Amino acid sequence: MPPAQFDAKFVGRYDEDGVLHLAEKDRFKRLGKAWAGQSVHVRVLQPAKPRSIPQNNYYRGVVLDILADHLGYDVDELHELLKARFLGVENPDSPLPRARSTATLTTDAFERYLEQIRVFAAVEFGCVIPDPDGRMQGAAA
Repeated sequence: MPPAQFDAKFVGRYDEDGVLHLAEKDRFKRLGKAWAGQSVHVRVLQPAKPRSIPQNNYYRGVVLDILADHLGYDVDELHELLKARFLGVENPDSPLPRARSTATLTTDAFERYLEQIRVFAAVEFGCVIPDPDGRMQGAAA
C-alpha cells in the first residue's frame, strides 16, 4: 500500500461523450492496484495557463530594462535577484541556492510577480514602471 500522504497527478482529456482519456493509462492502473480496497479523493482541475509570451516580453522589455537602467544592474543579474526576492529559492540549504524559475508560473502567478516588482520599484527606489497597458503606476492621474 502507498504511503498515507501520497499525491499522484495525471493528465488527461475528456472526449465529447464525457469519457476521460489519460495520457499514462498504465501508471494509473498500477496505482489502482497498489491502492486496491482503499478510499481515495479525486480532484479534476483544468490545466493552468502558463505565463504568456506578451507577459514575458513585457517583463524582459519593459520591467527589467527600466529597473536595471534605474539601478545600474545588468538585466540578467537583476532577473536573478528579483526571482530570489519574490519567488524564493529552490534549494535554500545549498551553499549556492538557485532562485525559483519564472518559466513555470501561470499567467496569474506571473502577473502577481510583476505587480510585486512594480510596487517594490516605486516604493524602494522611486522608479515608476508602466503597467502592461501603458498606465504609469503611482503617477498622478
